[in-house]
Amino acid sequence: MDMKKVLFILFAVSLFLTAACEKSDPVYPDPATKKEAVIIKFNKGQVPQMTISKVDVTITEIDLTEASRFVLYVTKDDGKSTVWMSKYAPQNETYNLQGFGNIELLDGKVAIRPSAGVTVRAESGVYTYEATIMPMPQMNSATAANMARNWKVKSTFVKLEGGKADQKVSVSKSFVGCDLHEISRTLKENNIGFSDADVAKLAGYQLTELNFIGNSTMIMNFDGPESYYGSWILSGNTITWEINNSNALLSAKATGTISFPGNKSAQLLINTDVAAGDEKYTGTIRFDLEQID
Repeated sequence: MDMKKVLFILFAVSLFLTAACEKSDPVYPDPATKKEAVIIKFNKGQVPQMTISKVDVTITEIDLTEASRFVLYVTKDDGKSTVWMSKYAPQNETYNLQGFGNIELLDGKVAIRPSAGVTVRAESGVYTYEATIMPMPQMNSATAANMARNWKVKSTFVKLEGGKADQKVSVSKSFVGCDLHEISRTLKENNIGFSDADVAKLAGYQLTELNFIGNSTMIMNFDGPESYYGSWILSGNTITWEINNSNALLSAKATGTISFPGNKSAQLLINTDVAAGDEKYTGTIRFDLEQID
């Protein structure tokens, strides 16, 4: 056989083997409200001032996300800012925001009809506010598009190493869901140097959802305590987050990787540094995630 043909065949075989060995993440279908997703920023002097669940707040922004969630960015009367999230649904040119009311997007304005339990610090009825309304930014990669949705935390795997120089500790544990109180207590029982006070501070911190939005907002929803929120940046499959709060297990800034095994699932592996008393540990926290609508 001609040498050129041999080389060509070997080259073609090598390309085939390379393609066969490379496994790319699947592309997940778009979430339910991707086309409706917008960012609503209220203009100064035109911000809604409301009482929601007996808490007085000023609303600076509303995000309608790609995955049937709305986010209220609020400032309380004590000056502290936070986010509240719930479900929404498009409804005949308006949007029904669960627990908040109906909103209608007009030309440079937003009309709000509050639901029961929500009052505006003004006369009752429909209220119209000037606002800048922008479409949610489009994701620039399949990985980012996969990421921008709501995720239930199905399970958590924690691996930590470190401690005193003469008494190094290595712990690897799996947990159903992500109850930070349970995790810290179990780590303490396995010689990670948490105090009883460290463990007690995490009581009630059960991480139920991770929400990633196309405007680079990230929200950690807990069953009880207020959400942590901040931003996320993706480079390839490497993710960096910066959030407004932290605790003994979750850092305010962290990096890691994201992968999508298929079947509407994801794995988020975050590098972590944990300080417990005078002892320091390094390791990873893996969140096993399942898409929710």
